[in-house]
Amino acid sequence: MKIFKTTTRKIILLIFVFVFTFNTLAFAGTNPSRAEIESMIEDVATKKSYSFSIAEGYSKS
Repeated sequence: MKIFKTTTRKIILLIFVFVFTFNTLAFAGTNPSRAEIESMIEDVATKKSYSFSIAEGYSKS
């Protein structure tokens, strides 16, 4: 007994290919700068009431 029929497999495969292709085209090469990452870490540390140095240490490990 097959779990999926051939048509269902093709549809699922096409959806995966489309999603991964779109994701790659939309988000490839958009890494934030170090200053932006540090400000994000500082914001999270402030919201969670952690020390910035502790949050930065966790992010580097």
